[in-house]
Amino acid sequence: MSNNEEISNVNNRQRRSDSDFNSIDFNDVTTNSITTAIPSTTAAIEKKATTNVIPKVKTILFVRHGVTDMNERLKTSPWYSESFVDAGLYDKTLYDTKLSIYGKQHIKKIHEKLKNDKSNDYHLDKIQVLIASPLTRTLQTSELLFFHTKNINILSSDIKKLSHPLFRERLYLSSEVGRYKHELEEEFPSWDFSYLPSNQKWWYCYDSAEGFLSSSSVPYIEWRPPGKYCCEGEPHDVFYNRMIECKQYILSRPEDYICIVAHWGVLRALTGLAFENCEMKVLSSTDLLNEPFIDKH
Repeated sequence: MSNNEEISNVNNRQRRSDSDFNSIDFNDVTTNSITTAIPSTTAAIEKKATTNVIPKVKTILFVRHGVTDMNERLKTSPWYSESFVDAGLYDKTLYDTKLSIYGKQHIKKIHEKLKNDKSNDYHLDKIQVLIASPLTRTLQTSELLFFHTKNINILSSDIKKLSHPLFRERLYLSSEVGRYKHELEEEFPSWDFSYLPSNQKWWYCYDSAEGFLSSSSVPYIEWRPPGKYCCEGEPHDVFYNRMIECKQYILSRPEDYICIVAHWGVLRALTGLAFENCEMKVLSSTDLLNEPFIDKH
């Protein structure tokens, strides 16, 4: 089955249970891009991941983070615009971009709707673990969306909150450059950051002795549109392999109901679907693509 056929099947199977939120203006940045599937070059990884044990089917609530300062900046200076310049080169606050004022307001409105939603279409009472990318915008989204109201939590107050670097966004711009583990632990003390290395970069680094994810042995080829960038972007094959590992991690989790708060590129690669800011979709683990779907930019 081709990736396009598989994605069509996913679209047919997915549960469109968020009709209450269709009227919300997500006010997101969209990019017209040519889409392609990258041929697998990871036979060894796939062979290692193969097992005779059939994974138990899981229900997954996928959520994309809310609108960020970088999202709003890109409205006035789109990525594909002539003479594009990563705004992080002159505004350091856009590194590990935060939710914008609008983004926070938008999430709070959805939080209120979830509080009063009696349909339970999102299986919120069954979620056993909350997993988020270590980029600040997903952690902020998780907190505001599920735990914003004092003494009234959408998810159980004692639910395990886990941050994992596999779910970080593909490094396009300065907004995908993260912060160190100790900084995140100080700001989000209720989260488990044990998957992050101490005093090391967990985001993609091309040529850095400090970055344990460095791939400097492979010559870097620029894949992004012409422009000025703060650093090298995460190559297709590196991101592709990470998404294979990401899927295997999801399937290996012991829980039956999982909530994952992540990014457009990650959710697109895993499901083949496009997510608006703070959009929520309930899928089955059987809906995850056999191979990551990567947009060619």
